[in-house]
Amino acid sequence: MSDARPVVVIGAGLAGLTCARQLAAEGESVLVLDKGRSPGGRLATRRIGQAVVDHGAQFFTVREAEFASMVTSWQRAGLVYEWSRGFTEPADGHPRYAVRWGMNALAKHLAAGIALRVGVEVTSIRVADDGDGFVVEVDGDERSAGRDAVPTRSWSVQAKSVVLTSPVPQSLELLDRGSVQLPSADEAALRSIRYSPTIAALIVLDGLSAIEMPGGIQIDDPESPIVWIADNLVKGVSTVPALTVHASGSWSVEHYDEDEDKTLAQLIEFSAHHFGGSRIVEAQLKQWRYSVPDSVQDQRVRDVTIAAGRLLFAGDAFGGPRIEGAALSGAAAARVLLA
Repeated sequence: MSDARPVVVIGAGLAGLTCARQLAAEGESVLVLDKGRSPGGRLATRRIGQAVVDHGAQFFTVREAEFASMVTSWQRAGLVYEWSRGFTEPADGHPRYAVRWGMNALAKHLAAGIALRVGVEVTSIRVADDGDGFVVEVDGDERSAGRDAVPTRSWSVQAKSVVLTSPVPQSLELLDRGSVQLPSADEAALRSIRYSPTIAALIVLDGLSAIEMPGGIQIDDPESPIVWIADNLVKGVSTVPALTVHASGSWSVEHYDEDEDKTLAQLIEFSAHHFGGSRIVEAQLKQWRYSVPDSVQDQRVRDVTIAAGRLLFAGDAFGGPRIEGAALSGAAAARVLLA
């Protein structure tokens, strides 16, 4: 089965959803594809029994007026709240924002009304046979396309423009599989982008932890194996005590491919003094291979135009890292396509 739309966005994280939402608002036909079970990417929230645990991005800050406008609209919708003004003493006074019901609720809000297919895996991107546009090959159940769609294992969608918001190495792999040749300067710049992984432990407790208001602790010690620990109950997104423990980048690199049970046990040991005497009800491990870009491209979006059409690379590796950078990169990609 084949579908055709002018724009396909790969990745339903904040960059992809922001781009698609702004394109759709201007009447553009756009389809978002994501391999996850729900939209969000690193706007990730997991439910473990009664616990709600933010295990990807923990909060976001605001520095630029364009992003401030987005955040104001989310606040007016009752979705976003100011969590704290710092996690170390003395606090720096800069607002940190979180999302009611967990960070993933923001992704679901942005995805409302957008043509989105989740739980599908893009396997390759190639130039269309007639040389006009691209063919995006997909594996996965197509039922999310609509009530009357027929479930199939493999399908494709053709687009004049493709916005790639997944981690750059993954995006390049899709193009490599389809033998898409990029201009040498773009190729070199994109292949230079590297990411650090993050390993997280999600720990549900049977009683209150020792973590005090506002509920998050940033650890700046370069020798520490963990850099962040939060109690999602104190944060205000869970109804029961549930901790998020993020390992440092260097520790995550060293232990990423080790036995997961051993890795989880180590993170529990490192953070146990924050349990306040409570016992573990359940603990899970989450690993992000492409968590934080090691370097950031100067421009908000990489616009690669070849004879077949346009390939736009966007995300937090372009123009600024983290939540704000991803949102502004997605908005910039939409502006390029609308110009």
